Amino acid sequence: MAMSSEQIRLLDAYWRAANVKPRLLGHWGTSPGLSFIYAHLNRLVRETDADVIYLAGPGHGGPAIVANVYLEGLRERDEGVALAVAMFVYQARKQVGALAAALGGLDTLVFTGGIGERAAPARAEICDGLGHLGVHLDPARNAVHGNPTGMPGSACQVRIVATREDLMIARHTRGVLFPNGERRHRGQ
Repeated sequence: MAMSSEQIRLLDAYWRAANVKPRLLGHWGTSPGLSFIYAHLNRLVRETDADVIYLAGPGHGGPAIVANVYLEGLRERDEGVALAVAMFVYQARKQVGALAAALGGLDTLVFTGGIGERAAPARAEICDGLGHLGVHLDPARNAVHGNPTGMPGSACQVRIVATREDLMIARHTRGVLFPNGERRHRGQ
């Protein structure tokens, strides 16, 4: 059953509201943890023929699920999955457009993290709607994760930058646990 426009509007409003909530992400909030849950839910769905909706996002949730969807090829077989991917691409384009407006344009668009580093089809779809900002992706370089991935002479370069999300999560966690930089030893 397809989502109504009102349901999509409410879902979009939730994602925007979720973007401003401060939270500490632990292991289960990361892409590997969400991918683990996704894989096991898929197994249960196949074994029991259950009707299940796994809603994850924005943050790490969107990339974790979209990456799995691309890998499985479900998008071509399932209308609901196609809608989820379309919503993800829409949200990414919308955020890039908002940032471009705030910055007065773009010199470079950087893809990083799970999807940004590893999902060439997602990068292509996101960039496809950003030509008015000078973003033009080189399909061959994008397919092999080349840098830069933008077309030569484009007003906005497109780059892929590797990250260490695990290290960033550890640093943020340390900052929450020890806000003044103090360190504690085991047993204290």
